[in-house]
Amino acid sequence: MRSGLRLDFHITPFQEAIKELEAGEFQMYFGGYGGNPSGYAQLMQLYGRQPPTVNVTRFRLPDYDREMERFLRSPDETEQIVAAAACPSCAAMYVPALPAIFRLENDFAQPWVLGLRSATLRRLLEVSRHRPRAAAAGASASASLASGRSVA
Repeated sequence: MRSGLRLDFHITPFQEAIKELEAGEFQMYFGGYGGNPSGYAQLMQLYGRQPPTVNVTRFRLPDYDREMERFLRSPDETEQIVAAAACPSCAAMYVPALPAIFRLENDFAQPWVLGLRSATLRRLLEVSRHRPRAAAAGASASASLASGRSVA
């Protein structure tokens, strides 16, 4: 059974592959930015004012750009979260990029270590303060982590 899909593979040095990517020579691309709890790095990949090194798909949509600018100019995190949630809704119809792989970052410490201040953990806790709690137990665990105490 033939699918009609043709592939062309060629081996090239990494820098040449980056130049070809920025020139828009690929229909498919495996890469991207992630690991930022605020969503900044992920949302910037579709922002129309970004260069092709960031906005590889060259996606440009006035509604998305307007929401992204609202996200960037938000004076508080509550408005930032609302704007960040609106961005994917704007892009959903066009789907220029399909996120399939997610970065995972872990911070490990021994139970007797007190006062660990992970930047990622701190940011996640700040964002989660604006979301409703599912259970009181989750709130007490977050409070313990925010204060630097170990959680059993």
